[in-house]
Amino acid sequence: MQSRRPGSRCLRGLDGFEGRSALKSWLFVIVTNCARRRAERDSRSVPFSELARREAERIESEPLENRFFDDSHSRWPGGWTSFSQRWEALPEQRLLAGEVSARIESAAARLPDGQRAVFLLRDVEGWSSEDVGHALGISGANQRVLLHRARHAIRAVLENYLERSDAR
Repeated sequence: MQSRRPGSRCLRGLDGFEGRSALKSWLFVIVTNCARRRAERDSRSVPFSELARREAERIESEPLENRFFDDSHSRWPGGWTSFSQRWEALPEQRLLAGEVSARIESAAARLPDGQRAVFLLRDVEGWSSEDVGHALGISGANQRVLLHRARHAIRAVLENYLERSDAR
């Protein structure tokens, strides 16, 4: 395996130095070419923390504010304003049959990368928020936003599925 470090390339190519230019210029060209190749390679990949930042800054197509009580609510500050009434009427066997689990897995697979990773680690794997933050290199606030959006998207899929199938 070849080393990607400019210093090792300079040493390997030292036998090929013909002296037509100053050694300093020759080394500078090698280091510049290595840096250019590295920048090109790095530009094709995006660090996970950048994906999470972009996802947190993305504007939601459906405003979330209408779905939650404000912080001044006497009983449920920040809680959901509406509940799916039909979920409570579903038989337990149906919920345990795996249909809902399949819908959750399908919805999670369609989430943006940042939301999916935080949702799976927190809600599926049971990781603590500190562990998720360290593993993904994101702040606690960013993690909360990603998790909130993921849960909101999955809840919307479940509401649609359960209310549609209950009407049959």
